[in-house]
Amino acid sequence: MPPHLEIIFTSSQVESFFDIAFVPRDNIFAVVGGRTVLLFEPFERSVDMLGSFFDSANAAEEYYCCCWTWIDDVYVLCVAGKDGIIKVLDVNNMTLLKTLTGHGFAILDLSTHPVNSNIIASASEDNSVRLWDIQSGETVSIFGGDGGHKEQVICCTFHPSGEYLASGGMDNTLKIWKIPENFHKLQISHPIFSSREMHTDFIDSIQFYGDLIIAKAASQCRIIIWQIIGFPLSTKAVVNITIKSSSVERIATLDLPNSQNWYIRHSISSDGRLICGNGAGSIFSWTLEDLRIQRPVEPIKANWSGQIPGYMGTIRKVESSKDAQYLIGCGEGGKIVVWRMINDK
Repeated sequence: MPPHLEIIFTSSQVESFFDIAFVPRDNIFAVVGGRTVLLFEPFERSVDMLGSFFDSANAAEEYYCCCWTWIDDVYVLCVAGKDGIIKVLDVNNMTLLKTLTGHGFAILDLSTHPVNSNIIASASEDNSVRLWDIQSGETVSIFGGDGGHKEQVICCTFHPSGEYLASGGMDNTLKIWKIPENFHKLQISHPIFSSREMHTDFIDSIQFYGDLIIAKAASQCRIIIWQIIGFPLSTKAVVNITIKSSSVERIATLDLPNSQNWYIRHSISSDGRLICGNGAGSIFSWTLEDLRIQRPVEPIKANWSGQIPGYMGTIRKVESSKDAQYLIGCGEGGKIVVWRMINDK
């Protein structure tokens, strides 16, 4: 049941879209780029625009990332980018609810805590990752300092348990941090794991798949699935417990051609597919469970790939709908592309 290209949408007002996020348990999705946020719902052979937000107050803003969460059981959308301020939007009328300030430079990634939706994480060019309380608007933890990233942090993601946070950056380093209990407000200077041995360029996309780490680095044209020996920790103690940087095992290497550009990010669908775009207008899909069982030695080509006709731009992000029926890609030239799963029976 391969995906079928349904819709190619081009915005004349946005030079490049950078991120997509689906509402949890729904097929509504947001796309961000430039000073614009767009809200859509896909249908068979069509996509409806439900709303839009334009940041008229800041001509220098450029949104790079977004994530969904809740305030008082109502969905809100968090967006951030060049000006280093997180904006929380009411999606019912696409208006600004509040702003979260604290980072000194641009924010490159946002992630919602998998257990406590009141907590989000942000990765920044100021070399740090912050945890935020959406209700209060305050920073509850800062990950950085002596043992932190030495250059911009490009990506961050939570472990499914909510007890750990992974980050990757321009220092070619992947780090795993233990999240303090009750999200106490404090500076966390040292991760439980840090390695420069896993990738040789900027780490611009990371995700947990169970306890495995899936990471991509700019210019390497590959995605690598890693197992970190000794992770997760077997004790709740945090102080002075670290995992050696050499305690890693490569599970699989995935071939991602024409992906030399940095800031191309992968995602995992609800039915267990890893999906990612590249710098030449294509998207790729791998079945993750097969790779975890087989542990192939040679780089693995995608189970499926699709090319956007007449388009050779960079696909910055591909996301799957929660029912796994749609793949949405966004990227350069203001492109939003919709694929739908077709049942051939």
